[in-house]
Amino acid sequence: MSGLKRFEIRRVWGWATHLLRAVNTIAILTAVLAILAFLQWQTLEKTDHTLRLQQRAWVAPIHAELDWQHGSFSEGSRLNTVIRYGNLGREPAIWFVAEQKAKTFPSPSDNEYKSWSTTFTPDRIEGICKRVSADSSGLVVYPSGPRDYDFGSSTDEFAITPAIMRGAEILYIEGCFAYRTLETEHKSQYCFMLVPRGSDPKQWKFIDCIRGNTAD
Repeated sequence: MSGLKRFEIRRVWGWATHLLRAVNTIAILTAVLAILAFLQWQTLEKTDHTLRLQQRAWVAPIHAELDWQHGSFSEGSRLNTVIRYGNLGREPAIWFVAEQKAKTFPSPSDNEYKSWSTTFTPDRIEGICKRVSADSSGLVVYPSGPRDYDFGSSTDEFAITPAIMRGAEILYIEGCFAYRTLETEHKSQYCFMLVPRGSDPKQWKFIDCIRGNTAD
């Protein structure tokens, strides 16, 4: 092989080597830029999610009580309750809809909260939010304190029975708040049970159920 040909081969090989190095460098830089872009996108997504959480409406059922202004709590009477709630977020909740249902479960033999799980089994929770949706005809709930709003419920479908008055059956209410905020529907499902302490129903208090309270 002549010296000229060897020179040409070395020159082509050198050029090819430089080209491969340049291609590899470009590929590495492209990969690095892609990774940086992905990390930046994730950061922006997290920031946007955090901002939405900070700005959105949060409608929370805080407390339940018997509504003595609209009727007594005695055998044969209808159930009247009030749920105190508020919008703890920064944006008004729109299309607000509320629904509630009253039920009972057998009281445990010792009537102690720690043992209610034996009779208040998971199947007692209907999952009422599955059938409740925000609606354009619903209310607007403006940002407020935790108990600035109240949802009153009276029903003739549920009568107070002797078993409830004796404490043999525990009354509980399961309900749902559905609303929209930042163009997205959200729901707060609640459950309160009435603890029969003593013979005077005016001394009975609602407490959170051991299950059935969720929010998104």
